[in-house]
Amino acid sequence: MSYFRNKRHLNKYFYAQNAGLFYEEFDKKYNPSDEFCSIVKLGLNNNWQIVRDGIWYHAFPKTYRFPVQGWKIHISSRIDNSERVLVKVSSLLEKNEIAFKFALDLNVLMTINFKNWYRGASGKFITIYPQNMHQFCQIIQRLHDELEGEEGPYILSDKRYKNSKVVYYRYGGIVNNQRLLITGEKEPAIYDPKGELIEDERTPFFNPPSWVSDPFVNVGEKENKAQEAIVLNNRYVVRKPISFSNSGGVYLAKDRKSNQNVIIKEARPSTNMEKNGLDAVQLLKKEYQILNMLKNTKFVPDPIDLFQEWENWFLVEEYITGVDLRTMFLNNNPLLKVYPTKAMSSDFYNLFRTISDKLILIIESLHRKNIILGDMSPYNIIVDPMTLDLKIIDLEAAMRIGIDKFHSLHTPGFRRVENLFKKIQTKNDDYYSLATILFYLIFPINVFDYLNKDLYQKVFPKIIKDLGWPKRSCSNIIQLTKGCEINNVNIIPKRKGTIKTPDYNDSISKTAVKKIITEMGEFLIHHMRTENKDFLYHSDPFMFRTNPLSFGFGALGVLFSLRKCNIDIPNYSIGWVKQKIHNIHPDDYSPGFFTGLSGISYALAEIGLIVEGEQILKMAMKHPLLADNHSLYYGMAGIGLINLYYYWINKRNYYLDNALEISKKLLSKTNVIDGVFSCKTKGETSIGLGYGHSGIALFFLRLYQITGDEKYLNYGKKYLLSDLDYCKISEDSVVSIPGSNKNSTLEPYIEEGSGGVLKVILRYHKYYKFDPLNEMVNDIYRKYSVFCGLQFGLASFVDVFIDLYRYLKEKKFLSMAKRPIAGIRDLYLLKYSTGYATPGDGLFRISCDYATGVAGVMRALFRYVHRDPADYFLDEVDR
Repeated sequence: MSYFRNKRHLNKYFYAQNAGLFYEEFDKKYNPSDEFCSIVKLGLNNNWQIVRDGIWYHAFPKTYRFPVQGWKIHISSRIDNSERVLVKVSSLLEKNEIAFKFALDLNVLMTINFKNWYRGASGKFITIYPQNMHQFCQIIQRLHDELEGEEGPYILSDKRYKNSKVVYYRYGGIVNNQRLLITGEKEPAIYDPKGELIEDERTPFFNPPSWVSDPFVNVGEKENKAQEAIVLNNRYVVRKPISFSNSGGVYLAKDRKSNQNVIIKEARPSTNMEKNGLDAVQLLKKEYQILNMLKNTKFVPDPIDLFQEWENWFLVEEYITGVDLRTMFLNNNPLLKVYPTKAMSSDFYNLFRTISDKLILIIESLHRKNIILGDMSPYNIIVDPMTLDLKIIDLEAAMRIGIDKFHSLHTPGFRRVENLFKKIQTKNDDYYSLATILFYLIFPINVFDYLNKDLYQKVFPKIIKDLGWPKRSCSNIIQLTKGCEINNVNIIPKRKGTIKTPDYNDSISKTAVKKIITEMGEFLIHHMRTENKDFLYHSDPFMFRTNPLSFGFGALGVLFSLRKCNIDIPNYSIGWVKQKIHNIHPDDYSPGFFTGLSGISYALAEIGLIVEGEQILKMAMKHPLLADNHSLYYGMAGIGLINLYYYWINKRNYYLDNALEISKKLLSKTNVIDGVFSCKTKGETSIGLGYGHSGIALFFLRLYQITGDEKYLNYGKKYLLSDLDYCKISEDSVVSIPGSNKNSTLEPYIEEGSGGVLKVILRYHKYYKFDPLNEMVNDIYRKYSVFCGLQFGLASFVDVFIDLYRYLKEKKFLSMAKRPIAGIRDLYLLKYSTGYATPGDGLFRISCDYATGVAGVMRALFRYVHRDPADYFLDEVDR
């Protein structure tokens, strides 16, 4: 995954806390209890006001003058002392008329201290905003005195004040200054001594700006220097971190006593808190006790040590070699191969049955000892590739029946949601987890169950059939998902039927595809948010981080798709868009194509608002971030291409001149080493259409075709060759490509991977014959992908096959397009009374947008039926 793909790879689970169909902003939709707010209101006089902002309440005197930035104070607390801490702090601040904010309620406080919360923002129950240094120094000491004896989680981004366990401080922004990024996101910002806005870094360690001195460093106090080696408990030499979470890290270490590698798990006090009093430390101690109960069972790592160092606790356990189940099955899954064989499917079945039997034996062995695993997933089960022996490496959520308290820690998709809400944990929950793991190993779309309650009963039998397995192969597993008891060890029967060569059911008529298109259009029209002033359509959560209008994730991408699919756009939506674009300001919108002004400009013209589109493009050309990036989706290549689009439709030299100027800037910012072109972002070379050189090559091709100047064709060729240098063979006769030079994962999609590169190769085809075209075509001949969308899912493949048909004039590509279309139908198509839909990225909820959602899938299917030119590629120039 490249830097830019990772930027929009948000934790979708946090946006799926509602019970509806769509992703929502948790901080805006959550309805809090008044336990904290009522406490604060009682102590405030009429001179104060309280205002909600996301997951916070801000309390401040009505005439308070907030400094732009400076030293601020954070207060942490446990659950059991939170109300007492809030009373003490709010009373003191009211008397001194100092503004502050506090978490909405106890559930929010638990959330920001939970294991998966962002480490740089965790633990902050109350934030205090002194107006000057004198007030800061005075009030922090008084808070220290008032809160003596209170405890809370350590705030990683801050420095602790003296010996307090709840009072911390850091330097940062106070007024909500933000800096616009090229992706269209905004990040918190502060002013440096030159008056320039720079990132207000929220690191998980104390990290004040270089020009600021810690006000409480004693004269002559030496800064801590990094140790050459970290040694824990005078015995364990930490070799490297494996992972970090809000509740602590996991480390690979060397045991000086045994000279063996070990794993060390860290637990930070008062994190991962539950209302019943459990926290990360108690979970770690319980895990150590359970591991000792299971010592020498060969099902779990042997425990070695448990100790406290400083305030944190550490569990040392045996280092297990092998790979996790997820990796093993992804590497051997016939569904992820372009040309699976009968032998592959047979071997996969045997592997699947062996692993399932071993998992059942482990679960039943633990159950006989009255231990419930609780949180079981393919990520925390290690398999020895030679013996296929299994070990469960994470028993954090395990519990002894009748002894341990419930904890809600879980991996989404692998635990029964209704029992989580009921706060109960039974042996049957482990069998449910077993079933979800086994289905995940067949194809990893478990979290789609949050949206599609028929996933296991209706979708997985189709997958079994495609694999060539006997129909009854997984009938017992389906029963486990319904909460049934397990009857025998052999849940996966020995073969009662012949394993066949995987044969994908890709028979689908054009009439059926037309119906899907019609129903998707009806869904989009029905779910237009006519009452909403903030956004017109429910989309991928990245819209909440960027803007509501963008081509990729906003309203205009959806309206563009409706218009291109010959579906009438309601007048209200046009009025909504006009009102929004009237208020556009370059401080809020980046200039690029996918999330910015140039993409908005293109979509406006395509839905008939050409004058408005031209005005927006002029704004993009004056944007201070114009030359900050090279790519098609976020940078100069995309902006240049849209200028060529406008030149093509109205022949005004202004737009051609813009494109020529952009080409100069692009070339000036390209590294050329031994004739090889390279553009980098954050030290990384992105590859592919969206963020890499292929998107730039498309821009230079169109510039050549419009100007006739062959130097642009040669430049484009060099950019394209830069991407093709990264091609790799993924299986026989199949070539793929990674998303960046720092990523070994091969991708077949448009946004990143062979699909997007192939689209550009096709448009160069009459000038140059690039290899390996045929092998890259094979890479997109797939029915199975973990997402459905146009940019990074099955619709990608449909779109590229239509390009192949249009440019190479071979009907076989229309036939090949049926395979990914059948994947959309069999795996992801959701049918409602309001029309058909598909899940967005993450699979937790539906998205309507062009990049990941219904609009983009609909558009790809429409292109299949009508053989339309590609969107935004300027194919009209090829005529």
